[in-house]
Amino acid sequence: MTGWATSPLFSAADRACLGFTEQFVIDVAGVTDALRADVAEQLGPGSLLDFVVALFALDYGRRVRTTLDRLFPGWPDRPGGLAEPSVGAEDEGGPATGRTETDSEELLDQLDGLSRSVARLDGLDAITTELVRLRGARQHNCRLCQSTRSLPALEAGADEELFDTTERYEESSLTEFHKVALRLTDAVITLPGAIDRSLVAQVHHCFTAPQVVELVMDVMRNSAQKIAVSLAADDPHVTNGFELYQLTEDGEVEYLA
Repeated sequence: MTGWATSPLFSAADRACLGFTEQFVIDVAGVTDALRADVAEQLGPGSLLDFVVALFALDYGRRVRTTLDRLFPGWPDRPGGLAEPSVGAEDEGGPATGRTETDSEELLDQLDGLSRSVARLDGLDAITTELVRLRGARQHNCRLCQSTRSLPALEAGADEELFDTTERYEESSLTEFHKVALRLTDAVITLPGAIDRSLVAQVHHCFTAPQVVELVMDVMRNSAQKIAVSLAADDPHVTNGFELYQLTEDGEVEYLA
């Protein structure tokens, strides 16, 4: 599909959506006002959010599936493993068309429920979780996420010097445990299909299977920031310093004054 930008087989709407998608998937921070305006013009101003939310769900659905395939070969077919999602009828008793109609509000509600479920997982310590979050925030250049810090991670002994290591973690004094977590984070964000046997071995050496799944799902949860970044809606709440946050018992983010 490399010739989509000039091929007569693609409409103006197709090209607008493909251009946005390509930038969103490869480097979301590079989404421009022109790309946003092009999609809005072709789909209608009210459809841009619908498009972006659906794009994120597709993007990270594929990334998570590919990552788990690499880390746990054959996992969907194992007893107790996750089953393939079924494509059912849009309405009970209706024909199975393979398509469903979901608006951005409904999909955002579903993503929020998933996000809160992931946030309640507790197999990883607070510092590892925060290092993974900050690495993703810096990779996606989310201004809001880079301006926040986890209170539990700070209480566990983390500081700004430690958080700064996520910029160039391979040359840092981080433990191998944390470096492996960040290597996997980078792989999910960039090219999960390139996860090789060496990284798989490192991950399973450092983490239990439940921790591995939690780490992958944390990257997915954090990466919902791509929605805001692509829409230029990632303004930080503070202009100086950092804003502290913690998670409530139901997985909601609570910002602390």
